[in-house]
Amino acid sequence: MRLAILAGLGSPWSYAAIEGIARQGVDVEVIHIPPDGAESYIDPQSPGWQQKIASLESKVSMRVEAPMSRGKFRYFRLGPWLKQRWRASPPDVVLSLYGGGMALSAVLSGHPKVAIYAVGSDVLSVKFPYKLLTAWSLQRAKLVLANGDFLAEETRRLAPKARVESLLLGVDTDRFVPGHSSGAVQLICSRGFKPVYNNLAILKALALLPEGLPEWRMVFAAGGELLGPSQQWAEANFSPEQRQRVTFLGGVGPDELLSPLQQSDVFVSMSRSDGTATSLLEALSCGLFPVLSDIPANREWAEPRFLIAPDDVVGLARALANAIEGEAMRAAAKPRLRQKIVDTANSETNMVVLVQRLQAL
Repeated sequence: MRLAILAGLGSPWSYAAIEGIARQGVDVEVIHIPPDGAESYIDPQSPGWQQKIASLESKVSMRVEAPMSRGKFRYFRLGPWLKQRWRASPPDVVLSLYGGGMALSAVLSGHPKVAIYAVGSDVLSVKFPYKLLTAWSLQRAKLVLANGDFLAEETRRLAPKARVESLLLGVDTDRFVPGHSSGAVQLICSRGFKPVYNNLAILKALALLPEGLPEWRMVFAAGGELLGPSQQWAEANFSPEQRQRVTFLGGVGPDELLSPLQQSDVFVSMSRSDGTATSLLEALSCGLFPVLSDIPANREWAEPRFLIAPDDVVGLARALANAIEGEAMRAAAKPRLRQKIVDTANSETNMVVLVQRLQAL
């Protein structure tokens, strides 16, 4: 099968999915979509990310960066460009690794066999009038795969005529394995600094943590449009001792993220809206204890008392303090959480299923 994949140039989860698909013997052509402004959590031009792109190129038959301008209308122009590119030798199937604009471009290319992978904000956070375009694209695709059961339900609600199936993207459970933390209890958040991910709530909760807790530190791994303002908030509101406990990595690629995850004990996410987050699955596969926002997609992954309303910073501070103090609790939960990921969210297994679905088209 010749498969064309549309993917974000700065999308870490997309790279893992593409490599998983290519390992199934599929002839893959990647159409990379450069980020528009602050869309990406990482810098695709950084040396680490360029190394990741070079690695990807060795595993696919072709990788092309689409000629893209700025703004939402760029996706309308991408569709005809794809149609022209594939005129002489079209792929068997086109897969868009995101709903939104990339899916719209895939449909506008005129290819008869388009599949779309919906992952979260492309369905849950889309606003009018883009919601109409998203529904239009989903309903014209031959297959829509949704990253988890809750997102599949919401996708069917948005696009009732779409053929929707639930399939977790999953993570590489042979790579994301538990490590060894030492010394202070390390908390980590690998969500991007964008409004929907609400990282400022985590900072505000950290400022409320009481004295006398076991030694702790906090790592924010991602970048994004709100990274600068968030760092400024930390400088203005943390005591010198608190500020020393908090590290901003500024946006790291998948290879650079593994070590901080394996050195951590607690994963924190206060996202306001989400599908089944790959960053959460990576953390659970590494055995981290989750403290999460109380939204539908998170409820199967954390204990009720560690599910906190997104804007309840006092409740979040209390939950973080309990997680920091609960060494025995974290140790008891670690093998159970890890096994759940191995059983339900192993990317190698799930990418085999994905390829089977695409071949059936």
